[in-house]
Amino acid sequence: MATSKVKGHVSPGYEPVKDHLQKMLDSGCEDKLQLCVYVGKKCVVDLNASINPDEQSYSADTMQCVFSSGKTVASIVLAKLVEQGLMNYGDKIVTHWPNFASPDHPDKSELTVADVLRHESGLSWIDHTFRKEDFLLENIKKNKVSVVLEKEPLHLPGFGGNDNTPTKREYHTITRGIVLNEIVRRVDPKGRTIGEIVKEVR
Repeated sequence: MATSKVKGHVSPGYEPVKDHLQKMLDSGCEDKLQLCVYVGKKCVVDLNASINPDEQSYSADTMQCVFSSGKTVASIVLAKLVEQGLMNYGDKIVTHWPNFASPDHPDKSELTVADVLRHESGLSWIDHTFRKEDFLLENIKKNKVSVVLEKEPLHLPGFGGNDNTPTKREYHTITRGIVLNEIVRRVDPKGRTIGEIVKEVR
């Protein structure tokens, strides 16, 4: 198996991070990696490596495809809203967003915030083709996204429910963030999106 050395720097005390990443490369667990960690405003870890000989120029500046990192960020934003007493995970979505369950789709009225977080809302896809402009902040604020979600039915039966109801799980690749963003906008006292809240924290 081809091996490569992890490149970059770590601040004193963070050497075990570099050692661990090297073990991941050597074991074949990863064939390329990047990791940059800030503590406060100081960069304490900035590492990268690739075992592919065709990627000798792979560096900390190489564009890297990353999936699902936004799910963690969205979950942290919701956790802060829960911590502030503005909502609870067990809240029905319609508590904060009454139009979420339209008269045509009353089955959505029992779905909770936790159902969405756990990929158990039954909204793992949307039968609508969005334009990228629909996700501009001004259009989100004009409810161009939320009106689509309000009309969307549950696609599979048996989703959602309370502690006594068995639920099904189907990965909500994109829809989880879209639905959570609309909940956050309605719960946040300033009506901010997840992105706006994160920008203000930085």
